[in-house]
Amino acid sequence: MMFSQDDVEIVIAAAALVVSLVSLGFSVRASHLQNKVNALEEKLKRIELDDKEEELAKRRESCVKVRYVRISDKKRVLRISNVGGVKVFNVRCEEGESEGGAVLMHDKEPFEYLEPGDSYDEAVIVGFGGPPKSKIEAVWKTEDGVEHRKEYLLAF
Repeated sequence: MMFSQDDVEIVIAAAALVVSLVSLGFSVRASHLQNKVNALEEKLKRIELDDKEEELAKRRESCVKVRYVRISDKKRVLRISNVGGVKVFNVRCEEGESEGGAVLMHDKEPFEYLEPGDSYDEAVIVGFGGPPKSKIEAVWKTEDGVEHRKEYLLAF
């Protein structure tokens, strides 16, 4: 059984057509997957950029935190910390209007400035028989002179 030259050419052409169609299918699928990968990479870049902008905004914020710290049985302090990302000035604490269970000594206040991450301790005397919680308000200024306030409810 011999094939004629025409039959061989037709079989080769048909095989080439099948290979071309299969190759085209793979190429379309690869192109589709590449488009998905590009879209995901773009989305990831946007998310990373948003995260960096948020982190930068946090570094530009000012925030002073007040915590009650028991150093020993007899010694207690309020630890006033700059947890923001900028230098703060004239840092002080004010007792709330309600009668609290503690008295602040105000020995170091107003504290001239606090760098980011710095803190200072303010002596506190806890009174017996008073309420176990007290409102303390942290007050500070930023470089532009704007006064900020943040209220804390501390349990003694």
